[in-house]
Amino acid sequence: MRTRLRWLWGMTFAVWVLSFVAFDPASFSSRAHAAAVRGPECAVALALWLWLRKPRDLRALELATIVALTVVSAVTAYGLSLVPPGKLPFKAASFSISMLVACSLASLRWQATAATGLLTVLALSTLRFRGENDVFMATMTVFGFAYLALIAAAVARDRLVKRELQSRLALAEANTKLRRDDELRRRLFTNLSHDLRTPLAVVRGEAELLRKTARSDDEVDALSRIGSNARALASLADQLLDLARLEAGQLTHRPRSCDVTGVAREVAALLAPPARQGARVVVTSKAEATPSVVALVDPEHLARILTNLVANGLRHARTTVTLAQRREGDRVVIDVIDDGPGVPEDRREVIFQRFVSFDSDGSTASGIGLPLARELAITNGGSLELLGDSQATTFRLTLPASNQPPDAHEAIADALKDTAPPPETSPSGRAAVMSRPGARHRLLVVEDNPDMAAMLCRVLGHRFDVEHAASVSDARVHLEDATAPVDAVLSDVLLPDGTGYEVLAAVRSRRDLEALPFLLVSALGEPEERVRGLDAGADDYVAKPFAPEELETRITRAIERAEARRRAIDAQREALLMEIHDGVSASLSRAAMLLADRRTATTSAQRAREAIADGLEEVRAIAKLLAPRASSFDILCAEVRRAIADACAAASIRFELETNAPPEVIPLSAPVAHALRRAAREATTNILKHSGARSVKCRLVTTVDAFVLSIEDDGRGYPHAIENGQGLGIMERRATRLGGHVERGNRPEGGAFVRVTIPRER
Repeated sequence: MRTRLRWLWGMTFAVWVLSFVAFDPASFSSRAHAAAVRGPECAVALALWLWLRKPRDLRALELATIVALTVVSAVTAYGLSLVPPGKLPFKAASFSISMLVACSLASLRWQATAATGLLTVLALSTLRFRGENDVFMATMTVFGFAYLALIAAAVARDRLVKRELQSRLALAEANTKLRRDDELRRRLFTNLSHDLRTPLAVVRGEAELLRKTARSDDEVDALSRIGSNARALASLADQLLDLARLEAGQLTHRPRSCDVTGVAREVAALLAPPARQGARVVVTSKAEATPSVVALVDPEHLARILTNLVANGLRHARTTVTLAQRREGDRVVIDVIDDGPGVPEDRREVIFQRFVSFDSDGSTASGIGLPLARELAITNGGSLELLGDSQATTFRLTLPASNQPPDAHEAIADALKDTAPPPETSPSGRAAVMSRPGARHRLLVVEDNPDMAAMLCRVLGHRFDVEHAASVSDARVHLEDATAPVDAVLSDVLLPDGTGYEVLAAVRSRRDLEALPFLLVSALGEPEERVRGLDAGADDYVAKPFAPEELETRITRAIERAEARRRAIDAQREALLMEIHDGVSASLSRAAMLLADRRTATTSAQRAREAIADGLEEVRAIAKLLAPRASSFDILCAEVRRAIADACAAASIRFELETNAPPEVIPLSAPVAHALRRAAREATTNILKHSGARSVKCRLVTTVDAFVLSIEDDGRGYPHAIENGQGLGIMERRATRLGGHVERGNRPEGGAFVRVTIPRER
């Protein structure tokens, strides 16, 4: 409304200025009379146009408009007294039309429209005082009906606006209630998933434990049936939750280029009946004879669809269930065929309705598996139908094809584990698992459910030293106990006094525990929850229900990864120590010896400064070692010559270097070249410090298989004090890491030798 009024008053100002220039001289007796009328009108229009530049309240807009129209009406009434009698009809008609147009364009409410009409009548009453009753009556007769119609239209419009506003408010309230209901439904789904998965995880875990210690085949079979039914119930719960998410519009859908052939093979492998049940039903796939078929589909949805179709076929097939896939144009076609009795004609569409089942004599039963499969297919832009022109029962799934290479997708075992048959375990295998050797790690289990906690302690107790905490506060107490540090933490997400994320934050905030393996286990198995757990810093996220072997393996792998990281850090620390000892320490030791030589104080001081400069170069070399570059054999010979020659010259020792550098360039990796340089410097440092030699002979050669560095001196030989010195030990470890070895000892003719051999890279 503010915009309409601003345009209206702006145009009104322009019209009045134009009228004053072009028409008013003919309507008024003088230019002064015209200015007395148009001046106040233009001032009001300009003032209101400027006032409307900022947003205003609706009531303020209408009040300002009425005030402005009142001023205009008063000025017009005065102007009618100045207009010659012959011009009065034109002036009265133009004023009435202007007020009528202004009310129409401004879309004022009916009260403001009625007030404008009243102002028009009062302004035109001036005609009666001038004795122009005929003009007054004619004007009121013609334009009175127009004002009444305009007021009636304003009343109808106001009622419509009021109803529209009420409808909008009601719609906003309904949307708010709907969002609140959706949130309550989402929470119901989450809580229902947690309440179902937790007891199912206990049932499955306890059944697996009992299977491992069962004494007879009957007990094994009974416990296998318990585990199978627990998995079936978990699968049924997942499908019910998926249907509920579909209805609520909360089912996640992440289409990617998916290798249909690979998923079909995994489904076939996971759902194949155990060999001990005989070969009556065989799940095969024709994908081996065709190239990979790629579809644009959510991999988890595809796995669920194929699982439901194959499981349905396994219930009714006589000998074989076949999975066959191919590409037809821009579609991927997957047929699931079984040689069962078939589906009656009147039931071919009914089986895709939810919660429909038939009597056993019809040989067909359907609950939610097939309806969910069809809805997931539709969600992914495909279709699922039961073909009626085939002797065998054929379900045909079509999906959009993808021209992109398949994405590297995660294993779908998590999506299918509830439908996979239980693993076969022999008694000897069970005993081996229970008595698996190896160092025992301390594991902190944070779980508030007593049954689940007891099951976890039993499952993991044979491999780990398990400590239990039932809340976040208990977990903090265990983590603060420095006398019994833990090697890993397994925590539930929902806890009585907080969440597992709080325990995770407490672990990651401590410098001494930031690398501690941390696994979250929860009944909240949705992909969003798993992503949230991994983003929070957890090493792994395990959804309930889970297989005990899976959980144990995940914990073991997390601990192994943490230990591998610690070993890598220790190796880096040792490598840095070696570089400091061989480089910086050797240069500074040489500088110290030169400064201690009082016989040649001047030259020694100069050479000491050079040794200190060498030490600085060694520091730079350590920095470069973090980003090493390849070298060559001739460059290595030049560097070894310079390093040993400078050190021997500083100690007045004769030096001789022998090499067999061929004309072609022989590349060396940065670690090999660095190891040979360090070995030459360490051997020279030992000669200067301990041997009292007069000459040093160095031989650096390359053979077909190795690089060989040999350094000999004519001094006193190796003293017993340095036979197990740190420098020599570092030299040996450095060569061993590269697959080489070090030989050292005293020569029969006097002096010592060091020989380093490092294999050439192929």
